[in-house]
Amino acid sequence: MIRYLVLIGMTFFLLLFSCKKDRVENLFEVLDVAPDNEIRAIAFPTSDTAFAVGGKVFDRGIVLSTTDAGVHWKLDSLNDKILNGLDFPSAKAGWIAGFNGYLYQSKPMAPGQWDFFRLPVWNQFVDVCASENNLLLTISAVGFVEGIIHVWNPDLSLDTSFVFPYALTAIDAAPDGILLVCGYGAILRSEDQGQSWIRNPVDGDFFQDIQFPSAEVGYAVGYAGTILKTTNGGVDWEVLRNGGSLWVPDQRFKCLYFSSPETGVLAGEDGLIWRTHDGGDHWEVLKNAPEYDYLDVVLIPGGGWLGTRDGKLVKFVD
Repeated sequence: MIRYLVLIGMTFFLLLFSCKKDRVENLFEVLDVAPDNEIRAIAFPTSDTAFAVGGKVFDRGIVLSTTDAGVHWKLDSLNDKILNGLDFPSAKAGWIAGFNGYLYQSKPMAPGQWDFFRLPVWNQFVDVCASENNLLLTISAVGFVEGIIHVWNPDLSLDTSFVFPYALTAIDAAPDGILLVCGYGAILRSEDQGQSWIRNPVDGDFFQDIQFPSAEVGYAVGYAGTILKTTNGGVDWEVLRNGGSLWVPDQRFKCLYFSSPETGVLAGEDGLIWRTHDGGDHWEVLKNAPEYDYLDVVLIPGGGWLGTRDGKLVKFVD
């Protein structure tokens, strides 16, 4: 009996040791740009131009913009509901999605100005993605029990829609046009511009974000700390970290961003930031990060930006 107890203790120690991360320091700058608002999405379509969206759920939707790489930020209020999703398929083509079918398109000849569209659905759009063939996709969540994918034609008439019995949280288009959606215990994949969807055999977490830095390599993170990776375009997924399991402590990840198949950052609640430079084989914890709840992250040369639940933008430097 003692021998078994010793063996269990040694196994537990080895598991804890093997999960230990390198802790490194980074320089952080906190900008209190939108007090009493959440910042839910950030995009840098060029090295100098960036946008961030958010607001307060039933009060206002805001857009932050900069044309000098984040030295100065301008705040505009667009409506009376929070804005959730932001996608820039090119430097001059951007989309914002929010509550009650609210959709905004950037004006090509007037950067930072937006055309408003009220789509014929009353869903809360949580993310938006422009695909090939000028189709636009929005995803919605109804609590934990329902998720909806809408596919919109170039004239923003409804092409088709799909309803799933679980919440959906994020969508991304791989460079080859494959579409991926994640949500509550699910990852969905489409090879035909959203006309049909296949559910991948992954579960066990509430997946919060998904991104493909290349056609083959992609990552997803869950709210219990699961990290998934694919190297064949989302057909199969490898579990890099099994969040919520007996021997693995929870990590409340909310977002991720990979600038290449090897280099990326995961971020989440209470100042949680992990970074990898080798495709997830090893992770560094940024130990002196401000203890905010991070809702989105983007990498730029030399560092990156984070959006917080407290209306702050946090810049970090490698």
